[in-house]
Amino acid sequence: AAMLVLGAGKGQRSTGPSALTTPPGNAKAAAAGTVMEAQELGEQVRWLDDALYSLDGLRIRDASVQSASLLSLLELSARPATLAVMKQHGLLPLILETAGTWQFTASPTLKICAALFWAHYCAADLGPSGEPGALVSLERLASAPHSSASRLPSSLRRDAPALLLQALTERVEDQNDAAAALAWKEGLRCQGGFGIVAQTMLLCVGALTDTSPSEDTVRCLWTLHRSLVLFEAATFACPENAGEACAMQVTSRCTLLAWLVQMVATLASQGLRLGLKKDGGLDEGAKDLIVMYASILLGFVVMDDSSLRQHAEEILSDPGLRRPIQSIRLALRFYSGTGALMQENEQNLTALLQSLEAEP
Repeated sequence: AAMLVLGAGKGQRSTGPSALTTPPGNAKAAAAGTVMEAQELGEQVRWLDDALYSLDGLRIRDASVQSASLLSLLELSARPATLAVMKQHGLLPLILETAGTWQFTASPTLKICAALFWAHYCAADLGPSGEPGALVSLERLASAPHSSASRLPSSLRRDAPALLLQALTERVEDQNDAAAALAWKEGLRCQGGFGIVAQTMLLCVGALTDTSPSEDTVRCLWTLHRSLVLFEAATFACPENAGEACAMQVTSRCTLLAWLVQMVATLASQGLRLGLKKDGGLDEGAKDLIVMYASILLGFVVMDDSSLRQHAEEILSDPGLRRPIQSIRLALRFYSGTGALMQENEQNLTALLQSLEAEP
């Protein structure tokens, strides 16, 4: 059906002046224009064929085929011209509708990628009160069970989460259009993507205590770092997102903020050995993660909203977290003295260290 639509478009173009009625002086220009139009149409047909083929793959009840098909769609969507063709032919809601029927008992990363795909590429078109079928599909994505025991193909593990996390981060950090960045932050929260990012961190955090680091450990740590970058960007200067983060419970007894403190303590108390160049004990990957955790915590401490700031300060002064906070102090002291800090993080970490030093 999509091919017929393109064919109709081509037919419509042919109703204009033909080469027989074109003035001789413009014949070459008209011919060149016709060739360019034909090439452009050919590219659109090829992109659409690739997208439809991958969409068919999503419907096959095989996790590896679904993974490869989703990765192909992500790669296609990363190009603006291809994404425009997919939007023009209404493929985005179809992708979401198909993904909403999946049973995610064996593919947690696939679930995350599908949900982020929706948040990134579909939210702007559908909106919070968009098509009912799309919203139902999102609910299925958000509530489907997952198992950390599954392993997806390395190509998907490396590329698909990375592509989505990076794309989302660029959207919410858009310094050229603050209004658009805020809209994406709100979209992440309203459409469920914000919670999916938090879930991504939880799924990857086991790598921090991996006693036998592997390629999968490195992948998880990288994904965790990129998730933290997006998490910080999504909550920065957005009290609604920060409020949701403060209200999140990792377990029945642990809030998300308390969990962040504990993760910094875990990093500070042990060096991760991933074959990276060491600098005084903590490797670069561990230090980068500490920067992100600390920056997020500091963001809540200095938040303009007094209730959020008070909640963050209560977390930092919780007697049950005294030992983790002491570990954070040591880690930040070490890190601030290495000279390896990025300039934009130096003031943040210094301020957080000062706030921690003020605690008994």
